[in-house]
Amino acid sequence: MNQPALPERTRQFISELQAAWVEIDRQTTAFQQSGGLSCPANCGRCCARHTVEVSMPEMLPLAADLWQRGEAEEYIAFLENNPDEKVCVFYRPQPANRELGYCSVYQIRPSLCRLFGFAGRINKYGQRQLNACEVHKQIQPEKAVANDQMPLFEQFYHRISGLDAEFDWTPLPINQALLAALKKIGFLLSFSSTSLR
Repeated sequence: MNQPALPERTRQFISELQAAWVEIDRQTTAFQQSGGLSCPANCGRCCARHTVEVSMPEMLPLAADLWQRGEAEEYIAFLENNPDEKVCVFYRPQPANRELGYCSVYQIRPSLCRLFGFAGRINKYGQRQLNACEVHKQIQPEKAVANDQMPLFEQFYHRISGLDAEFDWTPLPINQALLAALKKIGFLLSFSSTSLR
């Protein structure tokens, strides 16, 4: 079955955002290797306990993927029927311990999920400060420190938000951002007549 294609501008935005993700992954990997900081196996504490906030545009690649796979309407229905769901719908916890699990869309997760625990900011004294997660601070306190390899949140958010100034970059709870992105992609696809495939 042929599906409508996204407008060129949207496809270009998604491509540029994914290129930024490649750079985020490169820098976070270099930072991890330089100091030995890593997440424990199957740790999902940040996904299970916190309301993760991202902007709608950052969810567009994932939304486009869900539309292409024919799963978008299922997620829209779930999110509309469960508006108070705080845990990311793509987090898959283990039954015995909700803090252990995995991301079911790891390859197309948004920027915050790529940076969290392995990026930081410049503090008021002009020094790099790691935004380490609680698990890192507890089990690897000697490694949960900033260095010159540490990526900066601001650097990537400026780059990403500069990809399209017309988008609303306001952070939303992740599931609300996903719902908005799914509806945006659905709207764009409804006006297109060429094939995605």
